[in-house]
Amino acid sequence: MTRTTSRRSWPRTMLSGGTAGALLCSVPAAVGGLVAAGADGLLGWALALVVVGGCLAVGVVWNARALRVPSARALGPVLVGFVVRVALVLLAMRGLTAAGWLAGCGRVDWFAWTTVALVCGWSGGIIRVLRRTRSYVYDCDGAEGDADEC
Repeated sequence: MTRTTSRRSWPRTMLSGGTAGALLCSVPAAVGGLVAAGADGLLGWALALVVVGGCLAVGVVWNARALRVPSARALGPVLVGFVVRVALVLLAMRGLTAAGWLAGCGRVDWFAWTTVALVCGWSGGIIRVLRRTRSYVYDCDGAEGDADEC
């Protein structure tokens, strides 16, 4: 397999790969939600797409900024960013529930199924992009061979 160097920035490459994978994997959840629960299932799918998809996209941008620090000090901001994103998702879900947007079994069930599909698709899309593009992060200075040569 030939690896190509992406002409886009790392965050944009990861966002496009993750988004493509997430959207592709969320289609069966949308169809299943529409067939099983009607409009409620489709609304649950759409809400998960916005809340969880937004969380995943913000995570890539946050981590790209945090990892600009060339040492282990980047771990702190990455972990803090993760905790903040989880808290924001929980607050968003609580707000959607309080407003009545996540009321009913159909919406909640298909919100959950879509969340699982989005996370799996996002992870698969990121992995696919990482396998196909060359990352200079792991290259030694001017190394063209294996990592063992470093």
